[in-house]
Amino acid sequence: MPRKKRIAILEDDDNYREILTERLSGEGYEVIGAASGFDIVREVMTKNPDLIIVDLVLPDVAGNKVIEMFNKKDVIKNVPVIVISSKDKQEIKSAAKEIKAVSWLQKPVDMDNLVTLIKNNI
Repeated sequence: MPRKKRIAILEDDDNYREILTERLSGEGYEVIGAASGFDIVREVMTKNPDLIIVDLVLPDVAGNKVIEMFNKKDVIKNVPVIVISSKDKQEIKSAAKEIKAVSWLQKPVDMDNLVTLIKNNI
């Protein structure tokens, strides 16, 4: 039996991360959650996600900086990234383009739209 597709979520808001985790788990994905850039590094290095969802605003380091570091070290080669944020649309779009994310969504995220984006990218 093939393993479930694995999604890493980098989101510092515990409630929001839990909502995302519940919905995506219900869709049949294995979800790895982390609240900080430092936590996600360990998870991504050991669990090889098929897709990463990243918030831009984090307490320790900006989410796009975490993805840039992964890209520089070839850690997530060919792993699609979706950016989510409560920043204004232009800022999100710019950060997403900079890290070559497959898409971006402004919070509050439309969950059906997110699930469709995921299905189209993994």
